[in-house]
Amino acid sequence: MMDANDALSGRAVTRANMSASRFRKLMCGVTIVAACLAFAACSTTPSSKNKFDPKKYGVKGSPRVVSENGAVPKGGGRYVVGKPYKIAGKWYRPKLDPDYDKVGLASWYGPTFYGRMTANGEIFDKNALTAAHTTMPLPSYARVTNLSNGRSMIVRVNDRGPFHGNRVIDLSSRVADMLNFKSKGTAKVRVQYVGRARMDGRDQQYLLASYRGPGAVTPGGTMPGTMIAMAKLMTLDVLFGALDKGTVTLETTFPVSEHAWRTGGAPARTTTMFAVLNSEVPVADLIRGIIIQNANDGCIIVAEGLAGSEGAFAERMNERARELGMTHSHFGNATGLPGAQIRTTARGLFILAAYLIKAHPQLYRIFSEEAFTWNGIYQRNRMALFGNSIGIDGLKDGFVEGEGHGVVSSSIKNVHRLLTVVAGLADQDARDQAAVDLLGAGYEQFDTVEVYKANEVVAEARVFGGAESYVPLVSYVPVEMTLLDAGREVYRMRVVYTGPIPAPIKKGQKVGELRLYKGKELVNVAPLFTASEIVVGDIKQRAVDGALELLIGWW
Repeated sequence: MMDANDALSGRAVTRANMSASRFRKLMCGVTIVAACLAFAACSTTPSSKNKFDPKKYGVKGSPRVVSENGAVPKGGGRYVVGKPYKIAGKWYRPKLDPDYDKVGLASWYGPTFYGRMTANGEIFDKNALTAAHTTMPLPSYARVTNLSNGRSMIVRVNDRGPFHGNRVIDLSSRVADMLNFKSKGTAKVRVQYVGRARMDGRDQQYLLASYRGPGAVTPGGTMPGTMIAMAKLMTLDVLFGALDKGTVTLETTFPVSEHAWRTGGAPARTTTMFAVLNSEVPVADLIRGIIIQNANDGCIIVAEGLAGSEGAFAERMNERARELGMTHSHFGNATGLPGAQIRTTARGLFILAAYLIKAHPQLYRIFSEEAFTWNGIYQRNRMALFGNSIGIDGLKDGFVEGEGHGVVSSSIKNVHRLLTVVAGLADQDARDQAAVDLLGAGYEQFDTVEVYKANEVVAEARVFGGAESYVPLVSYVPVEMTLLDAGREVYRMRVVYTGPIPAPIKKGQKVGELRLYKGKELVNVAPLFTASEIVVGDIKQRAVDGALELLIGWW
């Protein structure tokens, strides 16, 4: 197996002859400037006063620019790597290390440092999700994981410190609370560099969304009941699949059984389209009832119409979940109403929503319809997020008593579409605000970049026994990557193929793939094809290739 690597900075590190000029355009230059040592000390106990001792550290403390009760502005600093510096007799050498991953003790800032300048010119706020590190560029993002309880989140590193023993990071009071070690003073943590932070400091929602722990939406974890309430999306997916197969049409009618009327209709006092007992309802109207009115009766009518019973339909839902890769989801009914064994996850709902949008663009438009009238009753779309500046155009909200409010929402802005899943919020306003904040952070902090155009040469693969020594590799579709605006230096791309490729080679032959990594995590793959035909070389060319392979190998 042969591969070629390249950082997003465009540094070629092998003989793959990769075209990396486009990646160079993605990266910001790293400016190294001298920084004053306005660093934080750390707290070992909640009651510690943590007064800074200039004699101990050999430098003066940073000035206070905001009173202890004053509001702290966000951002306002500069990007700095910094020169080597000496504290308490020990030298520290700041540098950019995209592979930084260390385990040690974390401590937290005492109140003494509130309102003081940090080492890059920002102002420390104990209520912000920030940290201090001895050598990372400032500001940076780093994921901190409390190894004793598994709680984890990304923090903004904007200061220098700590300078005690084997402590690797100082965290703000709020982060210490969220990682649940404030009362103990320190915790054994893992610290992983994520990337360069945005300069304006408007990253609070992004950092909150990175939290993993109690009350968080964790990939692959079972979620609160509000997730269950949004299971109607799977009911729609199974119905849309039946439409695709021609099993039913939009004009097909299903009967309203007593079970559907009593369990999901008016007598149940739940969200309903008010379908009349023993009537017939067209599939087109059932779709609108489920999407616009969250109709539980509509879901049961669909389940019984397609499978004969809710139980049999639930089996279809589970089979479909497995096909989509929703490995931690299980459905016991068509509505998401409590009482059945139902579970799903934020990741599962994300997969499902993305598929619905991509596979059924015409039907997806119904999600943005403002209202629907059935049985003489007019009802507005229950998604209260439409009409806002973030461009939300679907999908589904949910509520479970005792579990709170949640929503799966999709937004399109400047041709880019984003999806978000939130759950467990106290009320509809909190739910809507959380969804809008997350989508806003996504548009502000991420960008979809066309790395290579369709049919643009990505790399050249080595050929064995051919009339040419290399064959160009292309992707037949544009290669697009959604990247965090900050911290792109942690991304790497790699061209992988089995080679050298023996001649003859046909044009359009799939021989490898372009892989994009964030650190060690594979985040995107694009297949690569040969862009030209290579015929078998003459005896001399084949002899040279054979000799090279025998004597020195290819790489």
